[in-house]
Amino acid sequence: MTQHFMHILTRCPLCGRKATISVPSDDWIRFKFKGVHAQDAFPYLDADRREQLITGTCPECWSEMFKYEEEDNPDVEETVH
Repeated sequence: MTQHFMHILTRCPLCGRKATISVPSDDWIRFKFKGVHAQDAFPYLDADRREQLITGTCPECWSEMFKYEEEDNPDVEETVH
Protein backbone atom coordinates (compact mmCIF):
# COMPACT_ATOMS: atom_id res chain seq x y z
CA MET A 1 0.00 0.00 0.00
CA THR A 2 1.36 3.41 -0.95
CA GLN A 3 1.66 5.94 1.83
CA HIS A 4 0.58 9.45 0.92
CA PHE A 5 2.11 12.53 2.54
CA MET A 6 0.80 15.97 3.39
CA HIS A 7 3.25 18.85 3.02
CA ILE A 8 2.19 21.38 5.65
CA LEU A 9 3.39 24.95 5.16
CA THR A 10 3.78 26.89 8.39
CA ARG A 11 4.59 30.56 8.91
CA CYS A 12 5.94 31.72 12.24
CA PRO A 13 3.59 34.34 13.70
CA LEU A 14 6.55 36.13 15.29
CA CYS A 15 9.19 36.35 12.57
CA GLY A 16 7.33 35.25 9.44
CA ARG A 17 9.76 32.41 8.69
CA LYS A 18 8.17 29.68 6.56
CA ALA A 19 8.74 25.95 6.88
CA THR A 20 7.28 22.89 5.21
CA ILE A 21 6.78 19.78 7.32
CA SER A 22 5.86 16.52 5.59
CA VAL A 23 3.79 13.97 7.47
CA PRO A 24 1.77 10.92 6.41
CA SER A 25 -1.75 11.94 5.41
CA ASP A 26 -3.33 9.50 7.86
CA ASP A 27 -1.40 11.06 10.75
CA TRP A 28 -2.41 14.58 9.71
CA ILE A 29 -6.08 13.59 9.57
CA ARG A 30 -5.86 11.98 13.03
CA PHE A 31 -4.30 15.16 14.43
CA LYS A 32 -6.33 17.81 12.62
CA PHE A 33 -9.78 16.25 12.51
CA LYS A 34 -9.93 13.46 15.08
CA GLY A 35 -8.44 15.20 18.09
CA VAL A 36 -5.30 13.09 18.44
CA HIS A 37 -2.56 15.02 20.27
CA ALA A 38 0.48 15.98 18.20
CA GLN A 39 2.87 13.89 20.30
CA ASP A 40 0.69 10.83 19.63
CA ALA A 41 -0.01 11.54 15.95
CA PHE A 42 3.62 12.42 15.12
CA PRO A 43 5.90 10.55 17.57
CA TYR A 44 8.64 10.55 14.90
CA LEU A 45 8.83 14.38 14.84
CA ASP A 46 10.88 16.24 17.42
CA ALA A 47 9.14 18.61 19.82
CA ASP A 48 10.17 21.67 17.77
CA ARG A 49 8.49 20.38 14.61
CA ARG A 50 5.35 19.34 16.49
CA GLU A 51 5.14 22.84 17.99
CA GLN A 52 5.42 24.30 14.50
CA LEU A 53 2.45 22.22 13.41
CA ILE A 54 0.41 23.30 16.44
CA THR A 55 1.21 27.03 16.65
CA GLY A 56 3.38 27.81 13.63
CA THR A 57 6.11 29.14 15.93
CA CYS A 58 9.59 28.36 14.62
CA PRO A 59 12.17 26.75 16.95
CA GLU A 60 14.29 29.91 17.10
CA CYS A 61 11.41 32.14 18.19
CA TRP A 62 10.14 29.50 20.63
CA SER A 63 13.58 29.38 22.27
CA GLU A 64 13.72 33.17 22.37
CA MET A 65 10.29 33.40 24.02
CA PHE A 66 11.26 31.00 26.81
CA LYS A 67 14.98 31.65 27.23
CA TYR A 68 14.42 33.63 30.43
CA GLU A 69 12.54 30.74 32.02
CA GLU A 70 15.48 28.47 31.21
CA GLU A 71 17.96 30.99 32.62
CA ASP A 72 15.84 31.41 35.77
CA ASN A 73 15.60 27.64 36.28
CA PRO A 74 19.06 26.16 35.60
CA ASP A 75 18.08 22.91 37.33
CA VAL A 76 15.31 22.20 34.80
CA GLU A 77 16.41 19.83 32.06
CA GLU A 78 14.62 19.50 28.74
CA THR A 79 13.13 16.06 28.23
CA VAL A 80 12.73 14.72 24.71
CA HIS A 81 10.75 11.54 24.18
